[in-house]
Amino acid sequence: MRIPTSYVLMVVAGCAIDPTPVGFDKQPQRTSVGPESMPGDVDSEPDPDPDGDPDTSDPVDSGDSGDSGDTGGPPVSVDCSTLPSEPNDVTVVAEARGYHGLVLDDDGRMIGWDGRSGLVAADSDGSSELFVPGVESAEQMVRLDDGRIFLVNQYEFGVDLVTPDGSRSAFVRGLNGDFPYGIVLGPDGKLYVVDGNIYRLDPDTAELTTLWVNERRRSMPHTVGFSLDSRTMYIASVGDGWMFSVELDENLDLVGEPEQFAYMEGGWQDTAVVDICGNIYVADYYTSRIYRVSAEGDVEIFFQTNERGYPHGFIWGTGTDGWDEHTLYAPQPYSQNSVNAYEIGVIDGSAVREWNGVRVGR
Repeated sequence: MRIPTSYVLMVVAGCAIDPTPVGFDKQPQRTSVGPESMPGDVDSEPDPDPDGDPDTSDPVDSGDSGDSGDTGGPPVSVDCSTLPSEPNDVTVVAEARGYHGLVLDDDGRMIGWDGRSGLVAADSDGSSELFVPGVESAEQMVRLDDGRIFLVNQYEFGVDLVTPDGSRSAFVRGLNGDFPYGIVLGPDGKLYVVDGNIYRLDPDTAELTTLWVNERRRSMPHTVGFSLDSRTMYIASVGDGWMFSVELDENLDLVGEPEQFAYMEGGWQDTAVVDICGNIYVADYYTSRIYRVSAEGDVEIFFQTNERGYPHGFIWGTGTDGWDEHTLYAPQPYSQNSVNAYEIGVIDGSAVREWNGVRVGR
């Protein structure tokens, strides 16, 4: 595997960036760092989020907005002021496997990497099978409606494609950041890839566009999420505990530089998923915590786990085939690549997400 020299040289908040080979993961490490500003950044207090996400004191209705091209769908209402302060239930998903990412397919199977032999597909009833053998690296993953799965290959500094029949091929190579890890589906149907830098990847043409190059050596982007109106990108980072945010234009291009948004004790953030109320769920490795961050940047400890039960990556259940839509499913590489289910009482923000005023359903 190619290990860039920046792995060795880069230092984040007094801790060297971990150049761990895929399949062996980070060793337990506990670090607590103060909320210091990075040189050239905004002031050290979290900035309020200007993106206009729904007021969390009022119920959110995800019914048809009436806009041309709106996805429609049945109305969904939730009182965002009464969300649970911790998961209602935490269980292990029998026979499911995952390393840093998971997807659900149309056959009701949860697919994740077992860290050794390949991608494993598991039903909610506890049965499983090897789906794609010989996979040597699989970080975060995304599945499109047409059945294609895209996963970050850290060994090859690129993205691989898995077709519905289980065939795997290189889709794009040439990521040039420090740590290929994050991939999420954007409101525009494009893939957003993070390796310390942030890219947009066209899933049809393989065109890779660099959106932001990280020149800050005290922090690096690790994965991203989008606000409910698609006007803000949330950036989970590896560094000094800050999550960043940046304004987006109508094309989802960055407007200005990322700014400090919310401080969380720790400094290795692996997730940034958004619920229907606009809250962001962030898993931090150093503290073994799941944080919940409001759209205004207010932070609370949502769940304290341990170094063995720490989650990497989150996906929402679909509400079908036994996968509860109010539940976040998370791979656990320190617990034999098992999968935990966190029932949190709220659904995926994609149910109400809009892009340029049109509800897009992603």
